[in-house]
Amino acid sequence: MKKTASALRGYHQALAWYAAGKTGIVCFFLCLCLQKPATAQQADKTSAAGGISLQVTGLPSNPREIFWERLPLLKGDRITVFEGEENKTAFNHHASIFYYKDRFFTSWSNGDKDEDFSRQRVMYATSTDGYTWSKATNLTDILDEKAYTSSGFWVRDGQLFALASLENSRASKLSTDEKLMKAYRWNADSSAFGYSGIVVKDFSAVEGPRQVADGSWLMFGKPGPDAVAPHRTILYAKGGINSMDSWTVRALPNDDIEHDIFWYTLSDGNLLSVEATGEIPHRQLVSMFSNDKGNSWSKPVQSNFPDADSRLYGLKLSNGRYVLLNNPNLSRFRIPLSIAFSSHGKKFHGI
Repeated sequence: MKKTASALRGYHQALAWYAAGKTGIVCFFLCLCLQKPATAQQADKTSAAGGISLQVTGLPSNPREIFWERLPLLKGDRITVFEGEENKTAFNHHASIFYYKDRFFTSWSNGDKDEDFSRQRVMYATSTDGYTWSKATNLTDILDEKAYTSSGFWVRDGQLFALASLENSRASKLSTDEKLMKAYRWNADSSAFGYSGIVVKDFSAVEGPRQVADGSWLMFGKPGPDAVAPHRTILYAKGGINSMDSWTVRALPNDDIEHDIFWYTLSDGNLLSVEATGEIPHRQLVSMFSNDKGNSWSKPVQSNFPDADSRLYGLKLSNGRYVLLNNPNLSRFRIPLSIAFSSHGKKFHGI
């Protein structure tokens, strides 16, 4: 019987990671949630009202006392999409996966040795079942003194676009710098992406735009190289209706939000975004809310949910449940990767 990764169909994005060592490997972990996660109803009196919280029966109320290696282990398959070659394609990072029409798409940043070095490009591959992947192909060109970073995918007017952000590479000798987020449109006839145009300047999306209730698209991202307070950390952009490059970019109400961030829509129609602040071993997730379809955001609300300073992601499943994926163990950097469950998107009662 042919395996099909049906559990991921309809998901906007799943986590992928970079395996350290001489060569980088782009891997995905596909799993069916067949095990019953730990569930709970006990409340943590220290968690902020209204924000997200980790409240699992059987786990200590203090996350630093949790033995993360004892969490239930989900069964799954580990699939290698691309394996780098030392000093040529060894660096692989910022990977994401997206399902569109009849296949899975993945893109990632690729370089010879480390992040944001000269000639870093974005590559992609496709699959019809999530297990067997096409040969990796360049999405972008390769430029001296410049570096591309994968910025996810975007479906606009029924067309799929892969996004990539371009800026000066680390230690670049160029005298000027400008961040450009570019779009590449999928051509089903040729089974390839082709350059379409610039989406936005001085902004690099953490993930591709998604539509909100008023029909516009929303995305969070990082600013250009010349940004000053309050625009030097994470920004948010809303628009994309009139044209692909029509956006209003604003700063968040707190400049401590400076890393990766995700958002989803709650059952009441309001939006919730999640990020992490602080330094290990005191780094925790925070949440912000928007009750005007992403036009403005509240100040961050602290949680008791730990985070090991890595990419995180969350989404609402087709069955109405919410999941949050991150690395919660503050004593072991980015190990393990966990998935937490919530019935309403704020209190996570299983992990």
